Amino acid sequence: MSIHGRAVVCLWLAVGCSGPSDNSGPASTNRIEPSPQAVPARPTLLPATPPVSLEIDYRMRTEEGDDIVLKLTDQGARYGLAHGKVRVALRFGIDPTALASIYDTLRMESFDGIQTVQRPQPSPRGTSLRLTAGPARYSASDMGRNEPAPEWTAAYAHAVEAVETLRPTATGPVVVRIRWDESMAGQAVAVDLQVGDDLLGVHRQPGPLPNVDIHLARARTVDALVRFGSPATSTRHHIEAGRDLGVRIAHDPTTTAVTVTPLPAEPR
Repeated sequence: MSIHGRAVVCLWLAVGCSGPSDNSGPASTNRIEPSPQAVPARPTLLPATPPVSLEIDYRMRTEEGDDIVLKLTDQGARYGLAHGKVRVALRFGIDPTALASIYDTLRMESFDGIQTVQRPQPSPRGTSLRLTAGPARYSASDMGRNEPAPEWTAAYAHAVEAVETLRPTATGPVVVRIRWDESMAGQAVAVDLQVGDDLLGVHRQPGPLPNVDIHLARARTVDALVRFGSPATSTRHHIEAGRDLGVRIAHDPTTTAVTVTPLPAEPR
């Protein structure tokens, strides 16, 4: 298998988030059930039944320099939005049948056989996918110097479209706002939020730092873990979604600490 032949079996590198897999969404007791079997258009080594150890990793880099990461497993999902060293990540639950449907699409498109080639000029934006199916790993991308070979362009696009159906883009009745003070520019900091099954959408707001509005289906307590520095130190906070507007995260240069304060009430 060459770098520019079949999809590369590789380690996954994701800007802004690293480390072992997180199974912090609500643990599902349901096995992933396959949809009715169909014959892929091209030969594939992917089994018709989704393997127990199944992970799908999606990454997108925008022209504005944001990195978006979506990690899907049958134990939950993680969605991350980063700009430089500043990152927001959310952990939430997903329907196992939705994950099985995406796997079926990747299998039908013979994702394990996608071939990539080098483009003449690197692209500043694009997407990449990695599939971990049991002990095997497959990846393909349309990012940087790599792009799918012409005969694989449609298959890769269909695979990406299937994964993007689980990107949280909806709106809802409860909104939590994460705001970064300008003092955080250039700092290495991450906020991780646990939102369970209630996540509807994550909406990027204008500005150089990843300010976001998080839309939830209902009022609930949102656990937030803020990590800062190297080696990282962390503080834990609770946001009462539906009552609190959100938080502002700032850097105190006199103490080199990060402060997390509630957003003030909006004027009426």
